[in-house]
Amino acid sequence: MIQRFVFVCLFVFWATMNVLLWRAEFGNRPEGGTQLPASIVWQKMLTAPDNSSLEIYHRGQRLGTCRWAANVGEESKTGVVSSEEPEGLVERLTGYTVDFDGNVMIPDIRGNTRFFFRASFDTNHLWKDMNFRFTSRPITLVLGASAAERQLTFRLDDEEEGMMTRTFRFEDLRNPRKILEELAGPLPLGLMTLALAGGGTNDLMASTLALGLDWEARNDSLTIGRTPVRIYRLQARLLDRFRVVVYVSRAGEVLRVELPDDLVLINYALTTF
Repeated sequence: MIQRFVFVCLFVFWATMNVLLWRAEFGNRPEGGTQLPASIVWQKMLTAPDNSSLEIYHRGQRLGTCRWAANVGEESKTGVVSSEEPEGLVERLTGYTVDFDGNVMIPDIRGNTRFFFRASFDTNHLWKDMNFRFTSRPITLVLGASAAERQLTFRLDDEEEGMMTRTFRFEDLRNPRKILEELAGPLPLGLMTLALAGGGTNDLMASTLALGLDWEARNDSLTIGRTPVRIYRLQARLLDRFRVVVYVSRAGEVLRVELPDDLVLINYALTTF
């Protein structure tokens, strides 16, 4: 079971890397609500005044909690970069940092499973580096990526079997089968094939797999209690098969996230209604 969750974390991080490497194109699907550039919603999320505390549910069962926190980096007149400079000393914006962390209780695994993700972006919303840590004792999985060095670092620390470290170039991401076989072996790869391709391997196991996301942003409304509230809705399709939807408040707070397999993140403020 631990091996499967290590594989899932690896695949999710690999998918995120591909999303950022292959820039998304905005879609034009005629769904309800007026359309707007996704970059506007992204900017709202990066500059939100408050963090977003969410609860994690899988098929209606509560698994744990997580937190989305965005910080603005600013450079003062002294040249010091900080996210908390006194008013009047800021000279220019230097970028953004996003933290996403939480803990879940996974069936068949004893104890808490914790995760932490951090990504930094420049002023044009282009990512600079990312780090992901997944801990479920006795295993700790660490993934790091640098846009400047164009490489991905993988480290698996097992208290019982020791530590393994691998480094891959971004070009290697075009051959995910080779990477996953080296890191996770043929069994998890087979599980991924069955889960994502319904047993078929022709498309998924192609030598180069380009993961494309057509992100779409629209004005929408969400009923909180009995009151409809104006929000933004971001949505996309992963691997042209799975639907991802993010509901964001006008202030940039994450209200609800809908992921494949009926996995839902709900803002704590909404769970009290």
